[in-house]
Amino acid sequence: MASAKTVYTIEERIDLIELYIENGRSAAATFRKFKAKYGPNVTLTIFTITKLYQKWRETGSVTDDKTSLTGRPVTVATPEAVDKVRDL
Repeated sequence: MASAKTVYTIEERIDLIELYIENGRSAAATFRKFKAKYGPNVTLTIFTITKLYQKWRETGSVTDDKTSLTGRPVTVATPEAVDKVRDL
């Protein structure tokens, strides 16, 4: 049995937005047409369609912006950085 697809490429996300607009913002119609085009192994939900459209409307992008993640920033101790701190 083939595994279900849950991650979409940028091209697929753009296609989803275009289908959603072409179908009068009908998530159900978009769902049917996307499944017909990409096959039965996509685990697309109406929630996914509407959230992606909302994200596109708010940001103008369908990419996953990793810069807005919260948490402690990653730091690297390079020799140059260590020398710079020692010189302080």
